[in-house]
Amino acid sequence: MATRRGRTALGAGLVGVVLLAGGGNAWAQQVPSSLQAAIIARVLGHDRALKERVGPSVSVGILFRSSDKGSLRSEQEMVVAFQGLVSRTVQGLPLNVASHAYQEPAALAAWIAKEGIDVLYVAPGLGDGLEAIRGVSAEKKVVTVSAGRSQVEQGLAIGIGLKGDAPRILVNAPVTSALSMSLDPKLLQLSEIIR
Repeated sequence: MATRRGRTALGAGLVGVVLLAGGGNAWAQQVPSSLQAAIIARVLGHDRALKERVGPSVSVGILFRSSDKGSLRSEQEMVVAFQGLVSRTVQGLPLNVASHAYQEPAALAAWIAKEGIDVLYVAPGLGDGLEAIRGVSAEKKVVTVSAGRSQVEQGLAIGIGLKGDAPRILVNAPVTSALSMSLDPKLLQLSEIIR
């Protein structure tokens, strides 16, 4: 059970990583990769059901389209960003990162199983495959994360984006619930919720 001091530390830690902006719906350019990775790790750290869903480590997969220059650049930047966090733990569990060039759902499902992927970062450039990616992820109970609001509105679990000039966490409540995530209420207060 969290103490008053623990809740205060949670709020301060999240405010230190996520600065909220007011008003408007326009999500501007993408949050820098290193900040996205730090925010994703922080979100996972405040998932009270994480240890029930993952194995001995938290495995993050970066999914990208090799034929899309922006997607490939995002994959490279996110791999470096998550590799920068591997010396840290998430709820005492080591963090691993792997990447996969998306081609079709069956290969994605096989890769998720082989690598033991718990969290799937969906890079830009995969819009036409989003429905299939969402289906495989739901079947495998993999938490999906993206840098775009529209992807979260289309069924991915968590989004990290800019609202104004500030990073913002977007949570798709029905999807996170279906994945058995139990996000701390303090985190949810700092997030925009899609119902």
